[in-house]
Amino acid sequence: MAYREMGMVEIREVVRRWMGSQGNRAIARATGIDRKTVAKYVRAAQTLGLCRGGLAATDEQIAAVRQAVLSAPERPPSPESQTLEPYREQIRAWLSQDGLRLTKISRRLRALGVTVSYSTLYRFARAHCDFGNPAITVRVAEPPPGEAAEADFGVLGMCGRKRGQACVIAF
Repeated sequence: MAYREMGMVEIREVVRRWMGSQGNRAIARATGIDRKTVAKYVRAAQTLGLCRGGLAATDEQIAAVRQAVLSAPERPPSPESQTLEPYREQIRAWLSQDGLRLTKISRRLRALGVTVSYSTLYRFARAHCDFGNPAITVRVAEPPPGEAAEADFGVLGMCGRKRGQACVIAF
């Protein structure tokens, strides 16, 4: 399953059910949250001193649980990713100035003696070379009423059963 950020309401529900003596699997079934995620939030609640059967958790305690889970240390970069570090500026130049695709960049790196998987190169380019960032969308303002008109049209079907059938168009 893909990453899904949990809101304060969901975290509060997990902690409330855990403090009410429900098990992790039961909480996961009832809330639709993965049981490993439930266990992660329960461990954070225990670390912060919350216990089963205690008073209801305050907003500050729930926020502290959320912060404890979100501030987990990041994984160190893989050794393969570290081999790309000396080529960062070259990869950035290939992407921006030359407009090369990652498959071509992968071939060029291989010619230089750097062998990494495409997925490693993709993750590196996303993280360090501004690759794959979505283009900025500019919203066009609506014109004032009566200044512009729009018409949609489409084919509805064929009219008549004989040889000279006519196409019915509506707009």
